[in-house]
Amino acid sequence: MDFPSSVLRTIAILFPLSLPTAVSADQVPSPIILGVLENVPGVYSLWDVRVVFEKIRSGWKSFPNDALSEEDLKEAIKNYPREMSWAIVFRGKKLAELESRAPRDFTHYASIGQENIAGYPKIPTVGKRTSKFAEDPSEPVYRPLVAVSKPYYADPEHWESYTPSHDELDDASAHLLMAVRDRDDVYPGWCDDKKPRYGFTANDAAIAAGYKNKLGDELLAIRAKTSAGLCDRTGDSYAGLFWFYRGGKESIRLIGAGLRLVDFGDYDHDGKSEELFMIDGQNRGGYSLFWDQFKKSSSFAFSFH
Repeated sequence: MDFPSSVLRTIAILFPLSLPTAVSADQVPSPIILGVLENVPGVYSLWDVRVVFEKIRSGWKSFPNDALSEEDLKEAIKNYPREMSWAIVFRGKKLAELESRAPRDFTHYASIGQENIAGYPKIPTVGKRTSKFAEDPSEPVYRPLVAVSKPYYADPEHWESYTPSHDELDDASAHLLMAVRDRDDVYPGWCDDKKPRYGFTANDAAIAAGYKNKLGDELLAIRAKTSAGLCDRTGDSYAGLFWFYRGGKESIRLIGAGLRLVDFGDYDHDGKSEELFMIDGQNRGGYSLFWDQFKKSSSFAFSFH
């Protein structure tokens, strides 16, 4: 049956043709964005939300963070959301909701990704100010908290703290040489003209933290003792933490050094927990996100100066 043109025009107005929106093969239709609520040190207690990771089909990717010039900073901000709504979470619970807005530009390398908090909301805090999460130990700050753009923050793997055994400490200590061998910020035994070390035992380290989940996976952080002779670039004893992971009956393996745990959570709602760490290095900050039993990771890193 042939319809008059006037009828066809009416149908077109009432029932417009809906074309599917093109979506990149590696992009989810409604991206999940992960940020971090940060306490900025100073006379006044200032806060921001730093936008750090975005969920894609193959995992998580970091937002641009490798700026080496003012021009890079100007280009980087074009890839950040102009405004965001966040759930601020900790240990599987929502603490607050906040909104943030991107600044006109990022003024220095360490400001990349930082967005201003909109309005004057009550800022949630956990614990007291501490130097553990501060760039400058003389200016303690509140611990950073995860900000997620969707209401996904449960910890289905139920990570909890525990006290590792001496055998576990000895096992991890045996991997210390491997942990420092390929790093450029820590040296085995070069402090005070000491001879290089070629192996370590539990006597050279101390337990800093331990976590275990319902699957039997273990996460262990150790700190080298001064007697171990691990030195940083300045010649002082290296104070960073070395993190090791053991999945079930797997052998223990190093996952990173110079990191501080921020939180666990299922931020993409796939039934598995991700693990977020803060990068704690000399003139280096940022965050590292791990998933898939620490087999995959992405880092958002920047320099302070």
